[in-house]
Amino acid sequence: MLTLLLPLSLAVAAHLYAKNSKWDRSIQLSKEDKLYKDAIATAASSGSVDVAEELLTYFADVGSRECFLATTYAAFDLMRPDTVEEFSWRKAFQDVVMPYRLQVSRLQSEKVVALEKRLESLTTKASEEEKEENSAPILGLTNNLAIGWS
Repeated sequence: MLTLLLPLSLAVAAHLYAKNSKWDRSIQLSKEDKLYKDAIATAASSGSVDVAEELLTYFADVGSRECFLATTYAAFDLMRPDTVEEFSWRKAFQDVVMPYRLQVSRLQSEKVVALEKRLESLTTKASEEEKEENSAPILGLTNNLAIGWS
């Protein structure tokens, strides 16, 4: 009976650690109990690049392709592309990481397009302001000067 309660108590402990923002300890307990789904969810909810990449490193080291891929999806916003690429190259996960690569490429191209539009609008605004500035009278003087020269 005690052996049945031990895995349950580890899962509860991992959940409690996660609730108290003790991400590393929670993930460690989940890995010990082989509750990889919980470990991945905890890493994703941590909001920490270091925590997520540490779990990614663990899955790369143990050779778990499926968990590696699941971590890249669950914690996508925390993954640095160079880190994912390095592990996929070192562990021969290139085929598994291809969807991740495509998504990163898509997001980068969308950001470039958004930046181009922003730059174009700023350039247009700056040129309009320059035209206004050039057409404005100097020092508030107008052509209707009433200077009495005789």
